[in-house]
Amino acid sequence: MIKQNRRYAPFLDTAQKISAVLIAMGAFMSVPVVILFNGFLGYLDQSAIPVLQNGMWVYLLLFSIASAFAFALIVFMPSTMTMAVRLNAPGLPHPNVKRACITTVLVVIVILVGLLWYRESWLAIAMISAIVLGALGGAWAAIGFVPSQKRFWAFIVGFGAMALLVMVWTASLFVLLAPLAQSIAGNCPNLAAVALMLLLVAMLVVSIWQPVMGILLGLLLTVGWTAQQASPDGGIMIASALYTANLGGGRPASVLQPSDAGEICNLGVAERPVLFFEVKGCSRPAAFARLRSLAGKTSMERRRIIREWTALVEQHRPKVPSH
Repeated sequence: MIKQNRRYAPFLDTAQKISAVLIAMGAFMSVPVVILFNGFLGYLDQSAIPVLQNGMWVYLLLFSIASAFAFALIVFMPSTMTMAVRLNAPGLPHPNVKRACITTVLVVIVILVGLLWYRESWLAIAMISAIVLGALGGAWAAIGFVPSQKRFWAFIVGFGAMALLVMVWTASLFVLLAPLAQSIAGNCPNLAAVALMLLLVAMLVVSIWQPVMGILLGLLLTVGWTAQQASPDGGIMIASALYTANLGGGRPASVLQPSDAGEICNLGVAERPVLFFEVKGCSRPAAFARLRSLAGKTSMERRRIIREWTALVEQHRPKVPSH
């Protein structure tokens, strides 16, 4: 019956091919995920968990793929700017589209960096100025600096939305890439911030001028970001997956909680707990702060810190009355 149904057979055939590709990708990526997860446990001075005795591998794999995919979507957004403008203004020459998009981007970045570098409290003024001037600059560049056309105000609205998008994109990637930039720059945080901002501006310009090159740079950046975040030393991808699925990563431990303020949290997993006492409770920021406190330490130093956490947990564990 399926063979004779010409309407649905192509869809079934396509679904079978896609499912085979997804299964192959999952099998290929499961090996590094297993290695990374066991590396995360080793980073916490815990032994590895055999694959056959643990049911969280699929979730960790899907979480890692979804995180990398979401990051790639954010990185690729500037490559769609010229296409969006051409769809909304089909008669606009392509050189004008590129010039207008780049003008909006540069105006927004210059105003934001200039005002915030001068005075950080001027965030609202910097954002409003960047949107308004970025919209005006993009509109003038789009219509050839002749603001007498009827579509001028429509262009202002469109490039104002683009200016807002550029601000959100820049702020999001700056936060996401800050750990990677700091790990490369070492003890030079100012140099890391300047280099990261220049990289984002270059990505914006390249993605607008040559979208294909922007996509290639985005792929390279996605690979670097995923590798850094999946690394036990400084990365939080595995801990984020465990925390999100309530499998550990900083969640409350499966032990009797103390009666006073605070909670006993587990940074590892249920099979290999790494306990610490946190006055503010088992929140995600507190767990990741604990994980970052181990970064850059030797194995002996990490073991000492974990032993201190365990000793503090024993102090706050409720005392069982003896009979």
